Amino acid sequence: MLTLVLAAQFLLGFYTLNRLDKGLCGHDVRLFFLSIFALYSLFFPLAAIVFDFDAKDTPAFDDMLVCYNLAIFSFNWVLIRKKRPFYRGNIVYSQPGNRKMVVILYGALVVSSILFMVAKGVPVFKFGSGMMDRTEYTSNVDQIWVVLAFINTGVSCYLIFYYGLLDKKYRLYFLALLFLYILFQISLGNRNEYSAIVLFALGCFLFKRGKLLNLKLLLTIFFLFVFSFYITIFRDPNTRDLARSEAVEIALQSNEFVYPMQTTYYTIQDKWDFRYGYTYAILPFEVIIPRTLYSNKPNTLGTEFVLKTFGPDSMGYAYTPVTEAYLNFGFLGPFIVFLLLSLFLDKVVREVNYYGGSYKYLMIYALSFNINRGEFASIIYMSLFLYVAYKICARLTIYKKSNFKFEGFELE
Repeated sequence: MLTLVLAAQFLLGFYTLNRLDKGLCGHDVRLFFLSIFALYSLFFPLAAIVFDFDAKDTPAFDDMLVCYNLAIFSFNWVLIRKKRPFYRGNIVYSQPGNRKMVVILYGALVVSSILFMVAKGVPVFKFGSGMMDRTEYTSNVDQIWVVLAFINTGVSCYLIFYYGLLDKKYRLYFLALLFLYILFQISLGNRNEYSAIVLFALGCFLFKRGKLLNLKLLLTIFFLFVFSFYITIFRDPNTRDLARSEAVEIALQSNEFVYPMQTTYYTIQDKWDFRYGYTYAILPFEVIIPRTLYSNKPNTLGTEFVLKTFGPDSMGYAYTPVTEAYLNFGFLGPFIVFLLLSLFLDKVVREVNYYGGSYKYLMIYALSFNINRGEFASIIYMSLFLYVAYKICARLTIYKKSNFKFEGFELE
């Protein structure tokens, strides 16, 4: 019953945005965020029903569903209360200039990323049985790699945004480097390291088209979604050699969209102590400090969850904002946090409607997946380095002597 109520609330959210935008506006960050939130909220309970998980018959399972129902209720309440439509428009570039130095920097970053993993002994550009086991791969990941990936993401997004202003040959250089980098990350079994880049590009494309979603675009997005499951199968040695039907069944039972919600389930079932705002107010500052300078630095919530729930030899889990909200304030947490999150997205849409600021908007759009699968401290950490990357790119741009236009877009 609670699963049906949850599904109905998501349908209400989609219906509300469809009415406000007079159709499905793919570059409305609220619609995009809601779509991803629905995947992370409905996949686990539906899989539990279809594949008859034991968890579905426990009190913790019902309490978990209550948390997600409270979260989507407050999110929808803001949508219905504010009644703010999204105005579609075209991007106007505010910084004309030569960005060849940024492309050169990007090339250096891509090559450095590949050499970093080669030096660690990780096989690169190997697929299928040639890929390293996921547990072994994660043991080679350190803070330097994480920061390098964030900077790569930031520079990639900057060049995608200003792609139309690049010289023809530098466009080709950039596209070749971008393809190489994404292929490199796929060979490592990674998705999170390039998902924000792909989503930023998708947001730019939809923004420039300024039109509502049609069947062709929906099918393209669906294809990309299905492709992500193939990466799940190929990077796991337990599934990549199975028959296709068996591998698909396992991938549907345990995947990107099933695991994160389980963090809420186990946190409730194991009766974790509440943190009362610690993970929002203090942990983000602690995460930024290198462990060499802060030997007692606490683990991220995702790492802490795995260690407490499954032990040190287990794989990492994505950590949802609903789980973090519950961990801090109990059942009231998801309602308050998603109320604030919905108000934030409403403010972002209002600013884009009237004041511009399209690059910032598209970056928030691109981070929708990360927000749905990462704790607050990790989002702040990533955002910091994305901002640093943007500033570095702006410094390296050779500006033309002309009057800059205000950054944003023209309303239709």
